[in-house]
Amino acid sequence: METRTGQGEIRETLKELFRSYNRRALHEIVIIVGASCAIPQEIYRIPIKVCDSFESDLLHCGENCAELSSREQRRISSSLVVSPNLNTIRNITQNTRVCILVRGTSALKFPEELVENDDGFELPEDEVLTRRKIYSVRFVLKHLCVENVVVVSDPDTSWFRLSPVIRAFT
Repeated sequence: METRTGQGEIRETLKELFRSYNRRALHEIVIIVGASCAIPQEIYRIPIKVCDSFESDLLHCGENCAELSSREQRRISSSLVVSPNLNTIRNITQNTRVCILVRGTSALKFPEELVENDDGFELPEDEVLTRRKIYSVRFVLKHLCVENVVVVSDPDTSWFRLSPVIRAFT
């Protein structure tokens, strides 16, 4: 895979999005593999739950919060690489793209030159996923500080798309 800009820029943008001050504004990360964001072949959803431990505040998470452990990182990576979808032949062509979208509130802080508002984006409904044979995975991350948190749908959220697009080798 190659990128229109650099993979380093994508990594830095994601690191910025996951900073503590964004944790109440960030709701979900979606990775789409396909010809475009509108024509997915695979969808990977990562819902974000807010740390509400009693010692957390707006700028800092509680003491149980930390970066993902090596084990948690391996589990996520293996879920992406070792999936039932890989039992079939993947149709990766020159036109295959990887888009990264973020759902969050207007309070979300990010590098504006690398992230753009994508108001028209909507995730396909289950019926469309089945009819078009789109592979979809929703990750569930368990962590001490969010075990009892109930995710509430917030109508005041928007979709933002990372501008760098990862493309298949040409």
